[in-house]
Amino acid sequence: MQSPLPLLALFLLLLTPFLPAQTLSIGQTVSADPLEDLVPKNRVQARSESGKSGPWGKLDLYTVFLEAPREVIELATPAETRTQWTFEKHARSDVHDFLRQLQLPEQLLEKLEDESHWSDLGSATILRPDSDTLQAIPPEPRARLYNFLGRCLSNPLQREPEIFYGESPERWFSNSGLPKPIVDAIIGMTYLRGGKHVFADTPVVLALAESDHERTRIQQALSRIPNLMAKVKIGPDEPMQTIARWWTANGLLSGNIPLLKSLLASSMEDSVDISRFLPPSAKKVIFTYPTPLDARSGHLPDCHWSSLNFFNDPPLDRLSDPRIAAAYVRENFEPVNSDPHYGDVIFFMDPSTKEAHHSCVYLADDIVYTKNGRSLLEPWVFMHLSEVRDIYGMHIASETVVYRRKKT
Repeated sequence: MQSPLPLLALFLLLLTPFLPAQTLSIGQTVSADPLEDLVPKNRVQARSESGKSGPWGKLDLYTVFLEAPREVIELATPAETRTQWTFEKHARSDVHDFLRQLQLPEQLLEKLEDESHWSDLGSATILRPDSDTLQAIPPEPRARLYNFLGRCLSNPLQREPEIFYGESPERWFSNSGLPKPIVDAIIGMTYLRGGKHVFADTPVVLALAESDHERTRIQQALSRIPNLMAKVKIGPDEPMQTIARWWTANGLLSGNIPLLKSLLASSMEDSVDISRFLPPSAKKVIFTYPTPLDARSGHLPDCHWSSLNFFNDPPLDRLSDPRIAAAYVRENFEPVNSDPHYGDVIFFMDPSTKEAHHSCVYLADDIVYTKNGRSLLEPWVFMHLSEVRDIYGMHIASETVVYRRKKT
């Protein structure tokens, strides 16, 4: 059994930064109508699947994609559109050696090695390639280069690239409404990381935008994140007591009893979205994005705030403070070695340092409730646990530890 003390001593390692101080320029003009782009020009077939049966019942699943609304894009996205690569603690000669190992076309290598685009900052070497050069880098050298740059915190785009979860880039943008030249530019700069198609050249495509509206649409399309929609089948042939215990968390969520009772008493099979069975505070935020008002405690909500507040109504703002959150876990949770139950918190821990760098809440099957970072661009969603592992596996090796709320 994993002792809680190492987890609590080194509890929160935040992977996504706080709201940037620099935001979009005041002079931008975008439509104030949030419903203008509500209906996409093209529709795509939702990715559907059948979940595993268990004490939660039978699940039908399908995936939709959330993208950040315009007001969030305006607040959360820096106005800078110039690409900068930072090679920390690397002299210019080291960078030249590294670039030559990438097996780039000779003409492209000459452009990257042109030191008129280079500068020095302390012990770091800075490169600012132009747009044409960036678009010309082939996928395999780009992957090697960006995965190397992603080791450094000074390269946030390469460290946390946009991920096209389980989709080809072509399908990902098929109903985005973006002009074909923009989509083609994005596709041309995608590369593989951990078996996923990813993209880290946002400044390049933003510079291609012909209007503020188009720029915002690009940012929205790149903010997309998959969200599972899950429905539980409830009918006369299902194990009613078992299902009721699961979705009430063994009676902790007594507010779910009336709906469950009426459904279980019916002679017909029905399907209910599992979001109906969430606790009140989680039900309020699921499928939404945070706002600046959520930072009233001094921090935007992150994964740990969301996980630890799952059953709290109202949520405790103080749990956005790492020290207070650590004490709260020690007082209210305990590690378990059994299969997770509805409402258990799953911590993602670095096996060497025992730092918990992510947490989410187990719901059923392979489904978790998660917020993947503090950013305004990260909504509260349902995801496959395996997909969450893929996200954080890009940054650090992880092991998962399950914690359960202590009985009172």
